Amino acid sequence: MIKEDAIYMAKTLQITTKLDVQLVDLSGNQFYQSTSYALPKFQDLPDTNQLLPILNQHHSNDYLHYNNAAQLEYLATGLFNDDNLAGACLVGPFISKAATIDSINQILLTTHLTVSERRQLTQFYTALPILNTSEIDATGDLLVNLFSAPAIKAHAVQLLKPDQPLHAKTVQAINAENQQAIEKRYQLEADMMQLVATGNLDKISQFQQPLTQLISLFSSRVPNQPLRSGKNICFVNNTLCRIAAKQGGVHPVFLDSISEKFAVLIEKQNTIQGLKNLVLSMLRDYTQLVMDTSSANFSPIVKRAIDFILIHLGHQFSLVDAARQLSTNPAYLSRKFKEETGLTFTEFTNHRRIKIAKDYLVNQQLSITDIAGLIGYNDLTYFTRVFKKQTGQTPLQYRKTSYSHS
Repeated sequence: MIKEDAIYMAKTLQITTKLDVQLVDLSGNQFYQSTSYALPKFQDLPDTNQLLPILNQHHSNDYLHYNNAAQLEYLATGLFNDDNLAGACLVGPFISKAATIDSINQILLTTHLTVSERRQLTQFYTALPILNTSEIDATGDLLVNLFSAPAIKAHAVQLLKPDQPLHAKTVQAINAENQQAIEKRYQLEADMMQLVATGNLDKISQFQQPLTQLISLFSSRVPNQPLRSGKNICFVNNTLCRIAAKQGGVHPVFLDSISEKFAVLIEKQNTIQGLKNLVLSMLRDYTQLVMDTSSANFSPIVKRAIDFILIHLGHQFSLVDAARQLSTNPAYLSRKFKEETGLTFTEFTNHRRIKIAKDYLVNQQLSITDIAGLIGYNDLTYFTRVFKKQTGQTPLQYRKTSYSHS
């Protein structure tokens, strides 16, 4: 198959399946790529030099389904010229089951990452397409049929229809009842933003009924497309929550991650009820984010130092590293930090790490050594000592206590 035909088929495949497609020649050099799901900088592309010899052992009607250490799945088939392998077509990445907290943790361990990369990793896997067995088989069939024979370019024949008369849309008068509904909706949005900005988790239950009613109310905004209408209002809510969380002092790094996550989840929903559930999760997660990461009540230099800690929590760093990043004197930063937070820089860092460790210890899937590494402790003895100082228990004792109470 000549390159022009292969590129034509690759474009057809990408448009049809919405999956990423790349073509490589026999030397492993890429000559076409269509990318929708950009890999995080800490993830690797498939090694085509290892893949090509495997494809060379198979026929033109075969395709490979494989996954890598990061649990990313791909389909691949060979490009042949007169039964001689000339290159390969790769489709993916995709996943065959939704990412969970446990699977994300396992990927972090397998790829030697930490909690500092967890948000970006979760965002990436949430955005990936999920294919069931039938969809994988159908994509494999399509892949083989597209690339096992010369391309035949189709030509569309336009079927002309008589012009349809245009009907003017009736303008709805804004009566007192409509005005009251509009005012109520805007007040709901203002109250919701205030809730998020202040990190007030206690009042979230008060928004459950009004928000779900809002989805139903907007279901007719796009004629005959209630799901599209519901998604539109969810996108609006996502934007409002993001703005509110920023006002609440959340760093843009965290905002970008959560906003992108919900944008993808909204588009993936296929029921109105799913959107109603999602809009409540959105409100809860943004409010929790403000509680966990907000540094709004501190001076600019301390706020930036707290942001530095939270962003790099899974890695090794010191007060000197933070001061260098913030272009300030370490002694000055140390004094200001203790004055405003009541904790030293190290105490604050350890407090945040141990908070995450406690959540992980409740989960029996990870070893204590793995947990220590994920949150930035390379020394298990030091981690145990810090944990016991804060909680009065060793990590193992805490795990056993939590397990017995579950």
